[in-house]
Amino acid sequence: MSPRRAYERSPLNITTILEAVQRELDEGPLRGLDVRQRWSGCPDKLPEDLVHSLRREEHRTRNRTGLTLAVCINDGGPDEITRTAAALAQAA
Repeated sequence: MSPRRAYERSPLNITTILEAVQRELDEGPLRGLDVRQRWSGCPDKLPEDLVHSLRREEHRTRNRTGLTLAVCINDGGPDEITRTAAALAQAA
């Protein structure tokens, strides 16, 4: 078994986090409040049902005006760093 890099989360840790996000979207206290939810992230590495829930809540809350909550979720930190570095190199 190879040592895990400092920035890598265990599969159990990732699953636990994503399940908590899913629960909050489905049952959380924000559902009844005047909160508009916006979502940002890369859907490619997220479970399809979670992406569907994120988009559903963004659509369902689109006319709310009390507060806007930006939900940023992505399971690709090292990949994001690589893409950002490549974009900066291209721009230079």
